[in-house]
Amino acid sequence: MKPTRLAVTTSLLILGWANAWAQNCNPAPANVATLKEVRPQLFSVEGPLADFDPCHRSSQFQKPRNAQNPPLMLLVHGGAGLDSATRNAAEAFRGRGFASLVFDAFEHNGFYQGPQFWASKATNDARQRMIYKVALSAYEWALKRTDIDTSQVYFHGLSNGGAVIINLAGVVSPNNVKGVFAEGSPSAGLGLPDKLNVPLRLVYGKLDNYAGKTED
Repeated sequence: MKPTRLAVTTSLLILGWANAWAQNCNPAPANVATLKEVRPQLFSVEGPLADFDPCHRSSQFQKPRNAQNPPLMLLVHGGAGLDSATRNAAEAFRGRGFASLVFDAFEHNGFYQGPQFWASKATNDARQRMIYKVALSAYEWALKRTDIDTSQVYFHGLSNGGAVIINLAGVVSPNNVKGVFAEGSPSAGLGLPDKLNVPLRLVYGKLDNYAGKTED
């Protein structure tokens, strides 16, 4: 049986979409970062770091239903990797009319050890450097999109992700970014920028113990 014209047209469209998507992929190079043990059971990262790859399995860009050119909330995960807290926040922001973009920076760099490893066996500096590189690249990728309002970009970061976006607030453009919301940010890691280019709000709850193991 010969394929119908509709079937052929549909197949060509699907192939075209797949090729267009593949051309936008940005996989990490083969010699990307490696773990280095700095003291027993504590690791840092050395070597080149990965950029954002929209085709990576952890990357998820979503728009609210029926939204035309919505603002974008770029959500940056904490020191344990992409988790339910970040995904739930993305869903909540979409409910408020934002497009959302999430990713796992550790997996982008080829590390799949899981949240328990990253939460307890990696330095803040190493985690934040990986998150920063992917987050900045994700922002640059988002600015090329035509289906969002690139003059209305916002960042939300939790814990180590909060420290990262504080530093991003010193390099992004106010022509694009209108606000940065850093929640529960630690002081250790990348440190703080000398200047800010965009408005920054630091969020700390009354029950926040700054990632300590006791209430005080």
